[in-house]
Amino acid sequence: VAVDANALGFAGGVETHVFGLAGQSNMQGGAPFDGGDDYPEGTVQWGRYSPNDGVIIQAVDNLEHQGGGEVDSISLAHEFAVQYVAANPGVRILFVPGARGGSGFINGWWNKGDTMYEDFVARMNAVFTQFPGFQLKGILWHQGEVDSTTTGGAAVYRDKLEQMILDMRTNIVRAGNDTPFILG
Repeated sequence: VAVDANALGFAGGVETHVFGLAGQSNMQGGAPFDGGDDYPEGTVQWGRYSPNDGVIIQAVDNLEHQGGGEVDSISLAHEFAVQYVAANPGVRILFVPGARGGSGFINGWWNKGDTMYEDFVARMNAVFTQFPGFQLKGILWHQGEVDSTTTGGAAVYRDKLEQMILDMRTNIVRAGNDTPFILG
């Protein structure tokens, strides 16, 4: 369901905090939704699929990550939103979903220049182009099992992850050296 951003106060008056969601299937979710609390009021996402591509839509489980996800499943974004809004009353959250099951560094998805990396950065930048008053508050990352068999082990993974974080902090227009990058 598309949202009239102006009617919700996104054009002014209400702080909107943006969080990018990146990684693999763990970020997309998969656990069945337990019927608990919905997303906090006003929590939205940047749509991916027609007719909502590049449009603010309601945040519902499962968020519109690349490659879809299990219907009626829940991801860590749900509880993150509940806790974040409780700690920051009066703000709205916009999630930019960008995870894809089975994606990693080793198989060419998350290095600068790779499909997922470039898609994620472009979608993040599109948000700030359309809504320059929105504030980037961080990137949530949940990934790793695809790369668990990388030759060189944890040290190679660490180096690739650190490079990706540096690249994202450079290539996302609102990011900087101090942009939080939260690892799951």
